[in-house]
Amino acid sequence: MVPLTGIALAMVAFSFDDSVESEEMLFWLHAVMGLMLLPLSFLLGLMYAVAAVRKRSRWWFIAIPALIVELLPVAYMLLRWSV
Repeated sequence: MVPLTGIALAMVAFSFDDSVESEEMLFWLHAVMGLMLLPLSFLLGLMYAVAAVRKRSRWWFIAIPALIVELLPVAYMLLRWSV
């Protein structure tokens, strides 16, 4: 958690600076933080969805849209990098 907190604080600090280097650094900090958080949260959501469906739970209608929401930042990053 400490590296993630440091990255988040650095993103806030760089967002107040208007130089070109800070924009590039802010982009890379977002990318690093996204790469660290997305796989973990996606796997946890996937495990929850599988468990909910296997137990015939009524919570699958929350777990599956949550997985779709997890994929939205990945799609945004891919679109931004492709342009």
